[in-house]
Amino acid sequence: MSRKIVKRCILFLLGTLFLGVVVLLIYWFGPDFRGNDPSEPRITLAFDPKKVGETYSFDVNLLEPVTCDLSLRFYIVALNKWSYLLDKYPGPQEEDRFYKIVGNKELNNDNEPRMPVKLRVQIIQQADNKILLDEVVAYPESSSAYMGRNATLFDKTLQAGRYTIRIDYLEGAPELAPFPAEIWFSRAYTGK
Repeated sequence: MSRKIVKRCILFLLGTLFLGVVVLLIYWFGPDFRGNDPSEPRITLAFDPKKVGETYSFDVNLLEPVTCDLSLRFYIVALNKWSYLLDKYPGPQEEDRFYKIVGNKELNNDNEPRMPVKLRVQIIQQADNKILLDEVVAYPESSSAYMGRNATLFDKTLQAGRYTIRIDYLEGAPELAPFPAEIWFSRAYTGK
């Protein structure tokens, strides 16, 4: 009788462990059901440096006042979406070439390079079609990012409501074409 109980307990524990592993695998590798949700202030769009004249647009629904950050990120290589551990280091020659292009001759006050792009950024409040920001950003300041450079296009506090964010790609360096890039919209980092 006690052998049956021990066997059942072991089978129950193994079944629970198996179900736990399956749930973890679905969580890690399954679909992102919240991907680019307009109520979540974290949106990522692919940016194609070859397509000068392209317009990128997305909607954001903020439920509370949030300080938001819109940035453009260029990477040396395409990042692996599963893990930083699987990213391939391109080698010193490719890295030097990347920093010569993205780190052009113009420097900001901290001797950080500026990105050779020109963009028009608009924030439109959907409730009354009011334009809150309409600015041309030329050679934005950039900073280091994982495997690349990050240029902040705006850092602004937005009140609760729905907004349309538009980015018009006005000018760019043709040398940027082989490098992967993304537009990031998220909560601004406040150091807390």
